[in-house]
Amino acid sequence: MNLKRSLGLISLLLILTVTFSACSSSDEELKAGDGEAALEVGVQRTQLQSNLLQSVTGDLKDKIAINKLELTVYQADEYQSEGSNAEVVDSVTKEVTGLDNLESQAFYVPNGQSYVIAAQLSGTVDGEVESNIYRGVSEPTGVLEDATTSPVTVNVSFKSAEQLEIVIDGIPQQVGAKDVAQMNVELSNPILGRAEKTITEASTVSFNNDDLELRPAMVQVDIQLQDSNGQDIPAGGEFGGEIQLLPGQKQQLSVDQQPYLEVDSSSVEVDETGTLNFTVVGTDPEGAEVSLEVVSETKPSGATFNAETGEFSWQPDESDQGTYQVKFRAQAGSKSNYEVVTIQVNDKLEISVNREQSPSAPTGVTGSYNSGAITLSVDNPTSEANYMIYRSTTNDPATAEPVSDGLVDLAGWEDSNLTGLNTYYYWVRSYNQQGLSSSLSSVVKRIAAYKIDSIEDLVKVGRTEEWAADEDYKLVADLDFNSDGSYEDPSTTEFGDLNGDGTTDGLKTEVTTSSGWQPIPSSFNGQFMGNNQQLANLYLDRDADNQGLFAKLGQGAVVEDLTIDTVDMKTASKTGVLAGEAVEAGITNCMVKNAAVDIYRTNETSEFSDNMYKGQSFIGGLVGMTKDTRIANASLFNLELMKDSLFTKEDKVSSSRLGGLVGIANGGQIEDSTVTDASITGKEDQTTGDKHIIAYAGGLIGEVANESTEEMVVDNCEVENITLAVGNSAAYSGEPDTSKSGGLIGAVADPKTEFVTKGDIAIKDSSAAGTIDKGAIVAYDAISAVGGFVGVVDGNKTPTGIISITNSEADVEIKGLFEEKQYLDVYLTHASENGGIGGFAGRLSATEVKGCSATGYLKGELGGKMNIWAGGFAGVIDNSRIATSFATGNVTGFGLSGFAYQVKDTQISESYATGNVNSQRGTKFGEAGFVSLIQGGSINNCYSTGNVKDGFFEVAGFVGTVKEAEVKHCYTTGKVLLDLAQGSKAFGFVKEAGGAGVQDSIAFNSEIINFGSQTTRFGPGTLENNYANENMYIESNGEDMSDQYPADLNSHWGADMTQEEFASQSFYTNPDNWIEPWDFDDVWEIKPGDTRPTLQELPD
Repeated sequence: MNLKRSLGLISLLLILTVTFSACSSSDEELKAGDGEAALEVGVQRTQLQSNLLQSVTGDLKDKIAINKLELTVYQADEYQSEGSNAEVVDSVTKEVTGLDNLESQAFYVPNGQSYVIAAQLSGTVDGEVESNIYRGVSEPTGVLEDATTSPVTVNVSFKSAEQLEIVIDGIPQQVGAKDVAQMNVELSNPILGRAEKTITEASTVSFNNDDLELRPAMVQVDIQLQDSNGQDIPAGGEFGGEIQLLPGQKQQLSVDQQPYLEVDSSSVEVDETGTLNFTVVGTDPEGAEVSLEVVSETKPSGATFNAETGEFSWQPDESDQGTYQVKFRAQAGSKSNYEVVTIQVNDKLEISVNREQSPSAPTGVTGSYNSGAITLSVDNPTSEANYMIYRSTTNDPATAEPVSDGLVDLAGWEDSNLTGLNTYYYWVRSYNQQGLSSSLSSVVKRIAAYKIDSIEDLVKVGRTEEWAADEDYKLVADLDFNSDGSYEDPSTTEFGDLNGDGTTDGLKTEVTTSSGWQPIPSSFNGQFMGNNQQLANLYLDRDADNQGLFAKLGQGAVVEDLTIDTVDMKTASKTGVLAGEAVEAGITNCMVKNAAVDIYRTNETSEFSDNMYKGQSFIGGLVGMTKDTRIANASLFNLELMKDSLFTKEDKVSSSRLGGLVGIANGGQIEDSTVTDASITGKEDQTTGDKHIIAYAGGLIGEVANESTEEMVVDNCEVENITLAVGNSAAYSGEPDTSKSGGLIGAVADPKTEFVTKGDIAIKDSSAAGTIDKGAIVAYDAISAVGGFVGVVDGNKTPTGIISITNSEADVEIKGLFEEKQYLDVYLTHASENGGIGGFAGRLSATEVKGCSATGYLKGELGGKMNIWAGGFAGVIDNSRIATSFATGNVTGFGLSGFAYQVKDTQISESYATGNVNSQRGTKFGEAGFVSLIQGGSINNCYSTGNVKDGFFEVAGFVGTVKEAEVKHCYTTGKVLLDLAQGSKAFGFVKEAGGAGVQDSIAFNSEIINFGSQTTRFGPGTLENNYANENMYIESNGEDMSDQYPADLNSHWGADMTQEEFASQSFYTNPDNWIEPWDFDDVWEIKPGDTRPTLQELPD
């Protein structure tokens, strides 16, 4: 490669902030010629971690003498592929005398290339052999342009040490009576970690970067003698030292082993009147001669010590009562060691001798398995890292290996490195502050999980002492209750009369006939790992509560990765395919498909009606009742609840709390779960009148409550193709026309049930799609409090006073739920208090709704079944906040509105309705495109576009009656049609504006057709600064009334607005046109080609 050299400035900086200069070594300005570019390079040294050198005397950089600097320039792409073997573009080597006064070196490089610069600093540390101290490579410069100067920084850091050698001159054969088999040499640093090696004879132990990263640091060398079992010999002492690793160098440490002492503990005994004798033995690991002595100031008066034999003797008298600490010293050349013996002389001359010794082995070791990990506990544990844990797959400590990463605190340790269904054996060793260790504890055996590969195994769970309810189980094969191949012996009678028919048959017969499967007994609190296997053909026919595969999942229970396919159940209350009840449990990744559930009649009458029976409660496709339980990634497919249940019409049996997933969820979390192709239907035989009434029904959950102080959450759940046929719930609440049912959830925090709300509730990112129809009913032939997403929500009793529903949607068709007009007055009274019918919710009370939508139709039939007090989004809303939400479905019946029928003390903002409103008979508030009645609160930044038609009374394009409320920055565009000739009234925007009235709003209807007597372009009442379509066609009783009144901003006619103005952002933001201009920064927008404003936060 033919390269043209160029001048660049290279400066060596050892501070963290580099300041570049455009001058060369002679203060000349860098100027690159044609085809050239200049590199301006700075070199900086990364700082050492201070905690790596916490034992070093003085800073390591002060011990370094740098004498040479090498800089090399490479093309970046070649260097990335070939490293330092790449062709060199340019290089320089200079002798230097320090780091502070370096001369600059400059050169040029060809442009159009990307470069990297390598820097290397060489010298000595503490005057040792010269080596490379620092090295670093810059980031690529990027392609350099012609005649430019580019700054480059090269970060250099210490090189690792090359090798550390620990010289061991000898290993003793014995320490007292113990044979020495090996020596353990450990290298450690709190940041770098640790490495260890074992030797059996004198040798040099070598460590390199494959064993431990030998970065410049202080490292500790610890050496321990061990016996043939790898157990430490405490009497041999723990010795070693510190060494400072130096960059780029090979270093050696010679370890002098101290002599050690051992007390002959077998001779440390004395009778009440005898003489105390014991022996001290001294040994030097390197074979040097050892001399013994007792430190004179610690020797009791009258005691003798033979330094040659190590024998100590003393006969204390009665005046010598007390404690003595006698200190012995062993001397081998310049090395010495000490041993202290404690002697207690009591009043009976009972002398006890204690020496500092190893701690006792841990006792009471137990193990438990949960969520894929084994944990251990001991009696009286410390709260510090004082334990080493060993593991083997056989009950032989000689095969055990450390499984903990050094010393650990048992409270935070777990073993998750488990394989299959192995049985593991654990031992624990404790260490004291002096580093002495105990012997191994007794062994604890722990099976990762009992394996289930037959129906016999499944029957054992919770029914035998070994297969207890608190153990852990793993399903390792698909099992079919109807298949002989799923049994070890389908004719075995060892389990007795499981199905309760009074006879003992073969196991297969017991679990598939008569009452069928007997649930795993209460209360299971172990772990059941389905292992993605399947149970098929579960049959259960028992008039009892707590029915399912499990009767009850108790505190700490976990069920995961299980599928149950093809289920036929008929039971009483608290029933679910997986479990009747779950309390403080966890259910993850479980599936139920192809399930049919029916109930038995109960004899419990309603407290509200003597001739009505309560039926059964708390029935779910997965679990009947949950309390403080987490359910995640659950799925239900092809589910029928209340498949064939019918009861005599005189009994009026009414069941409630029915859900595709859970009957009632009381606290906890339900997340990432789905219900698909499910039906929950209350049936009636039109011939006999036999019926089964259901209420509090939801595609996912029948009722959500929260008696816990923790927030209850329903998150990211979906119901697809749900079919509900609902009735009413007089048996439970005394409200004869109230169903409290919804596509996702029936009721949330309903104050009229037995569950007292104590915690907050949040529902988010969920959806429901399907159909809700009228099922069997109690009385009045009317049903209210029904919504496409939720029936009723009441947050008044929560700690925050509100329940949140966010980013959720309903696409549910609600068919006619009202038929007999003779009960209209009763129905309207109850609907006002308890909730009407809504595409999203029947009633929202103390609820905050954001980012939600309803797209399904409320599809009643005029003259037949209808929906009453219905809104495209909600029937009744009170004491709530609704924002960034919309409804698009058409609404048919009477007493209707496009978004909500009755709204009290509520703020609605940035929301819209686009569905048509087709009413057979209006009510006193008037049918409207958005809201029929708002009493207290406000509607701001909202619109409606659907047509509004009424066949009887009064109608308005946007809002019916405004009482003590404010409507601002809203518009409507739909047609307004009224069929009745006498006394009827039709209005473009509002029927009656009271309170703060209507301000800065627009009636841009295309036409108003009224066969009655009163029609206005905008509407009567308190009006301020409002506009109306100047081309609106108005017909009243067959007469064109379009120009009947003059245009006026503050009158019932409104000021004229053109189509051009209606579609012009500048008109809305001009303060001359409004009391308060419309917000086009954060709320409104007019997209290119649109003819009207839309909301930024919502699709239109």
